[in-house]
Amino acid sequence: MIYNEEKILIGIGDNIKSIMFEKDITLAELSRKTKIAPCAINKYLVGSSAPTLKTAMILCNALDVHIDKLIGA
Repeated sequence: MIYNEEKILIGIGDNIKSIMFEKDITLAELSRKTKIAPCAINKYLVGSSAPTLKTAMILCNALDVHIDKLIGA
């Protein structure tokens, strides 16, 4: 299977946005809960960067979701 990096990055960002909306969590709140800089989270949201596995797990814990929901598996 061939993966399209751009689609994956955008998918992760869209998933994070969707989860944030569902849970009514702002960027500032997510940043505070995770200790991840807002500019880094914003890069994930717009698909210009992907979180590392460790960062993805931190985001999942803060958003109270399984990693599958974050990556769209």
